[in-house]
Amino acid sequence: MKYGNFSKDSKEYIITDPRTPTPWMNYISNSLGYCGIVSQSGGGFSFIKDPRDRRITKYRYNSIPYDRPGRYIYIKNEETKEYWSPAWQPVMKDLDLYECRHGQGYTVIRSGYKKIKHTVSYFVPVNHTCELWHLEVHNTGTNVMNLSLYSYCEFTHWSEPESRNIQWALHLTRCFLQDNRIIYPLIEPHPAFSMEENRNYDPLRAGMAFMGTNREIADFECSRDAFIGMYQSETNPRGVEQDSLSNSILEGGVPCAALRSTLSLKPDEKKELIVVLGFALTMEEAASINLYYSRPENVTAGLEEVKESWKKYCSRFPVSCSDDDISSVISTWNPYQCKTAFDWSRYISFYENGEGRGMGVRDSCQDALSICAYKPEAVRERIIDIISACQFENGSCYHQYFPLYKKGNLKGFSDDHLWLIVMVYFYIAETRDYSLLNAIVPFAGSRKKSSLYEHLLAAVHYTREQKGPHGLPLILVADWNDTLHLWMTAEQPESVFVAELFVYTCNLLGALAEGMGKKTDAAALGESARDMADRINEICWDGHWYVRGFGNKAIGTKENRCGKIFLISQVWAVISGVARGERAVECMNSVREHLYTPLGIKLLSPAFDGYDNDHGLISRYVKGRKENGIFAHAQSWAIVAECLLGRNSLAFDYYSSILPIKRNHEADVLRTEPYVYCQTISSDDSLYPGQGANSWLTGTASWMYIAFTQYILGIRPTLDGLVIQPRIPGEWAGFKAERMYLGCRYQINCTRTGRPGIRVNGSAIKGALLSPQQGKECQVDVEI
Repeated sequence: MKYGNFSKDSKEYIITDPRTPTPWMNYISNSLGYCGIVSQSGGGFSFIKDPRDRRITKYRYNSIPYDRPGRYIYIKNEETKEYWSPAWQPVMKDLDLYECRHGQGYTVIRSGYKKIKHTVSYFVPVNHTCELWHLEVHNTGTNVMNLSLYSYCEFTHWSEPESRNIQWALHLTRCFLQDNRIIYPLIEPHPAFSMEENRNYDPLRAGMAFMGTNREIADFECSRDAFIGMYQSETNPRGVEQDSLSNSILEGGVPCAALRSTLSLKPDEKKELIVVLGFALTMEEAASINLYYSRPENVTAGLEEVKESWKKYCSRFPVSCSDDDISSVISTWNPYQCKTAFDWSRYISFYENGEGRGMGVRDSCQDALSICAYKPEAVRERIIDIISACQFENGSCYHQYFPLYKKGNLKGFSDDHLWLIVMVYFYIAETRDYSLLNAIVPFAGSRKKSSLYEHLLAAVHYTREQKGPHGLPLILVADWNDTLHLWMTAEQPESVFVAELFVYTCNLLGALAEGMGKKTDAAALGESARDMADRINEICWDGHWYVRGFGNKAIGTKENRCGKIFLISQVWAVISGVARGERAVECMNSVREHLYTPLGIKLLSPAFDGYDNDHGLISRYVKGRKENGIFAHAQSWAIVAECLLGRNSLAFDYYSSILPIKRNHEADVLRTEPYVYCQTISSDDSLYPGQGANSWLTGTASWMYIAFTQYILGIRPTLDGLVIQPRIPGEWAGFKAERMYLGCRYQINCTRTGRPGIRVNGSAIKGALLSPQQGKECQVDVEI
């Protein structure tokens, strides 16, 4: 069943039924750190800068009914006392018409009920720490309509972990009305019994959430229990069912903001309600923001500014090809998802509750790869933030970090530090900003500072020193696959993937060293890469594919009953250059034979059917799910590998098989949003084949973008310039793209003629490398 489609201009996904298989979300946010997640029925929540310790509104994960609470508006007909919600939730009355449009940075829901039409727009303006709910109400009937309008949100306890510690948290809250706005002061998370942290605790830290409107307030509630009722829900709140609200204030309990206003609509008359929900440091700032957006013209201008900012963002690399869906995804929705994942890593989504994991170091490094062409200055800042907060003097890294405090967390993973090199290389290939490598950056937990280049050398050195009995890098706690726990039964387990990543990053860092004139370092890094590649080929080839690692025995070998072959050690053997010639082809043939399904490529096969202590947590997953099924993130690497082998059709087949919009017609099976990638898809080993999970915040977004733009289209920045080597499928006649690179807009026109060659501004060049061009634009004609 289909629940929607892209709009004609592809800028919006239009949902026509609010009862989607799962809540279909959108992110509304700005660069000031205000962020909201909003569903097709108004569900979701908001936070400022950090979803763990600056959560503003409440959301109940994995609850019944789903997707509550949210940004709710109730409309009540004062003659009949009937009430409903223009976004369908939470009242869930069948609307006469319904349409939700998710766009970049905004969501608009149009609906109607019994002669009343309404449009509610949700967005976060570019320049203020707030969100706007803009409701337009239209009386299409022949009688005067007297209505009450209620805006409602439930506040959380700021620190999400404390929100369940109600024996403590419910005695700290205060919420009150002042100057026609509900004010909910910030509660700084208390360090409890840490004497060291208590010394710096500021219980009166400035800040507050607030809600106001553009209309005169008839009455209000600051207590959730007063508005909802102790034994009712958002579907039938006591406050809406009564004639008026009780004007409750709160000193202890569950805070909320509920504001009622009244309006009378003549036939064919339209009126507006503007709700301003936000965060401010002072009462004066809250009043200023509220006043500014009480003017409808400022709200309209604010939404246009959001649309224009995203239009400008996506204009850096638009693509047009014969497949409209792919053009829409790669020009708009994939970059949009990549930017969202860059902003929040795996921290907060419908699937991630934002309490504990923070922003992953490995994740953030990979998310940055797709952003280099769009916001290189943000990537530069992220590089310095992560390295200074997370990398230790010995070269290893924390596994996570928290952006509000710029502190790391968790240690002992074998690959995090190597991804720093990948992120830095991609950034410099995009910008040629070698000055970054000379930036002086501190080490985590130390007073020592070194150049960023020395930080990267330390990362390589750490892996070089952490080797097991086969001369391969130790897997330590885990590598990229967090659930592969070979240490359960082995003292020094090793990872073939980390060995391949080591080869890859040594070569990248060697190229950077060469660019800095550090030829001795470049030569040493090249030698380290060759030595490790030789070691892998000597001991890790299993006859038709590469093993995954070594625990108390070889892992990912034909001798295993489950997990005979793992995807990641095949694809990275090719990407790193470890596998060459026949072995490269044979290991990828094994992927096709043993791991490929029309739903996607399995991460391993056969799937684990019970717990295996030699593999650990990965074997606890139900057959066909998560890392025991199709992990879409890793499929992108299969696309890259096949492009490197020149097998264009296979690469495109792999790309298309997990392109979510291609499953729009079977949304009830996929379940996740068809306009963004998900992390995992249940394989044919599962009871529910084809079911997606963990959408929006996933490395799939960044790597699928890299796989398509840099390898299928073949438009790839390097330290020497822009390489264009298309690997498009045989059925394509060509494509067009515009690519901003080093201040020049490359107008790229690729056509299939059978006469390979490239002309730049009419002049033929040798090979595929375009040296950086002078001027604001250049024309590139590519024939294949």
